[in-house]
Amino acid sequence: MRVSCREASTLSRSLQTGRKRTNRLSENYPQESRTEAEVFSLIREYTLSAGAESDIADIYDYTERTRGPDEADAYTLALFREIQLRADNPYHASRNESVLASRLGLQVVRSFLYKGQHRCYFTFNNERLMILAVYHGRRDSRRISGG
Repeated sequence: MRVSCREASTLSRSLQTGRKRTNRLSENYPQESRTEAEVFSLIREYTLSAGAESDIADIYDYTERTRGPDEADAYTLALFREIQLRADNPYHASRNESVLASRLGLQVVRSFLYKGQHRCYFTFNNERLMILAVYHGRRDSRRISGG
């Protein structure tokens, strides 16, 4: 079973349905199939902005073209695992007190570098982490705010 970027981005949202689904994680470990609830039970809720969803889809498409579908699946799912880790520990990320935060009307925007290539920008409150954008480290952060 191939996991698309869009399927991976809906894993945490579909927990409410209670459906069992075998996921790619169970293929990588010699354990029984897991439900999504078991895989993501410890994760605080996060939300992807439309821009972040598009960014991740672009990352998936590029990786699939250049390295193949298996590598694209692995890279994208690992990125989602990293985002989920940050949802539980949002303070373990760089604080960006810059023009970026003021453009977005936010007090604080944080970021982390994923595998030395893609920077993920987010903000959070007590209940939710909002992923604003995920892009290659060479791209300009002004793109997040449309500036």
